[in-house]
Amino acid sequence: AAMGPAAHAADVARYCADQNLAAPVLVGHSFGGKVAMHYALEQRDVKAIVAIDIAPVTYDMRQWETVLGHLLSLNVSALPTRAAAAAALAPVVPDMATRNYLCDGLNPTSDGGMEWTTALDAVANQLKQMGDFPLCGAPAVSTPALLVRGSDSSYVTTDGVSCFKKLFPNSHVVEVKSGHWVHYDRPAELLKLLMNFLNKT
Repeated sequence: AAMGPAAHAADVARYCADQNLAAPVLVGHSFGGKVAMHYALEQRDVKAIVAIDIAPVTYDMRQWETVLGHLLSLNVSALPTRAAAAAALAPVVPDMATRNYLCDGLNPTSDGGMEWTTALDAVANQLKQMGDFPLCGAPAVSTPALLVRGSDSSYVTTDGVSCFKKLFPNSHVVEVKSGHWVHYDRPAELLKLLMNFLNKT
């Protein structure tokens, strides 16, 4: 199955139609933020969106190719805990928050090992599409939008902020003292930002 922003935005559209949800508020981190932005630009019936540490641009996914290769090579059936898996990833993924996030996709098995709950092969095969943002040149929308940027993250550049403001002129950009995993690093601060933004829209 396709895994790019367009495909997942179509999934969101079908879900909203099935649930009779009109003008939803969409909040997404990283790739989820791309999906929210794509949906808003394509569907336009959105009350507000929040993109967390991601910009509406195409990303180079070669680093994630390397990381996924190591995830797939891990013999997780011989690892007793997520912590053990995270320790095994340390030489390849030095950032602890990233390691912990990746290892959230592991569950224990009945024989004392672990197994991935994520279809890693499928993700690896779709990485380029996940890095794309096909609506970079789309007409702007008036949807209220918030971009939350991690101060210690490299995901949102100055050019990325410019692209966001061009597509979403009715927007605000807020920087949080955080890495890419803002919801891990600063959950209370992020929740406060979200509530303040949504209460004004």
